[in-house]
Amino acid sequence: MATCAELATERKILENILRKTGDQEKRQQILDKIDDIEQQQTAQGCLAPPPVSIQATLNATVTLWTDNSLLPGPKPGQITAVLIFTNHADNSKWSVSIDSLSATFKSGVTARLQDHSFGTGIFDPSSGSLNVDVPLHVENIPLIGSVDAKIHVTTDSSIAPPPGQVTGSTVDKGGNLTLVGAASNIGPFNNEIWLAIVGTLSDWPRG
Repeated sequence: MATCAELATERKILENILRKTGDQEKRQQILDKIDDIEQQQTAQGCLAPPPVSIQATLNATVTLWTDNSLLPGPKPGQITAVLIFTNHADNSKWSVSIDSLSATFKSGVTARLQDHSFGTGIFDPSSGSLNVDVPLHVENIPLIGSVDAKIHVTTDSSIAPPPGQVTGSTVDKGGNLTLVGAASNIGPFNNEIWLAIVGTLSDWPRG
């Protein structure tokens, strides 16, 4: 049995020949072969519909805590991120990418995606659960300057910064959510950081 890739290649060749063929009898023979290939592609699930994508903007407040005495927190700020939700026909969950991100804190610290990087994760429309790994580049840190940190943010768990526990919340009917995350061994002093992001999505896949 031919693979989907082999069938697609054979079909493309026949379609190219068809465009150059004027003889009606030969054209019909080619069309019959193309129909046969299409039936095979359908039977083997080769003709799945293209992925569906939804672009959304997350506007949120963000709070940063660290175990660095020069930047203990809570440090409030604002964050904006562009998320792309993509669904494939054979999967009930949606993949997520963060294509851009900008955060500014009142302390002067700023954050963005690391160069040539983007966030990746999974969204479950049935529960509103969102989990994303985000490669951050953080700048203007006292005595340190800048650091890179990969942090996993989620709606499904809690963090425990020095003031106490902060719990995530899944996406509700209004697009509201709380993402929390923590990372350790950050920068030259191996600091720990905690983030809480509370905001609203402009759009998202519905369950």
